[in-house]
Amino acid sequence: MTNYAAAPIQPIINGILSFVSGAPVFTGRGVGSILRTPLGAAFGDFTIVLDQGLPGDVGLDPNYARTMITQRGTLGAVPGGSTITQQAVTYPSTATIRIVMSIAGVGTDPAAAEIAVWRTN
Repeated sequence: MTNYAAAPIQPIINGILSFVSGAPVFTGRGVGSILRTPLGAAFGDFTIVLDQGLPGDVGLDPNYARTMITQRGTLGAVPGGSTITQQAVTYPSTATIRIVMSIAGVGTDPAAAEIAVWRTN
């Protein structure tokens, strides 16, 4: 198994967030589970629990975490377009990431989104 603790830049999550019957689904690496944030917005508010096998037992230090979210899907006839105007990422613990997406302050699920999280220390 790869020693993720040995690399100065450590990929932790990389994959696609999509929806099946309204439930968030993550396809890729690094996520143990994804769910709508309890007591959060009804839509567009997700908590990701890291797969403890990636990056092993080193966890995620919020001071060094970086996240990139790329919207996928269509806006009208424009491939890759999105109406999502606001995105926020927080790191509540070393094993969780919270992502909130909205349009004018109203929580909104994206058609799909690519999410990458890495650790820079």
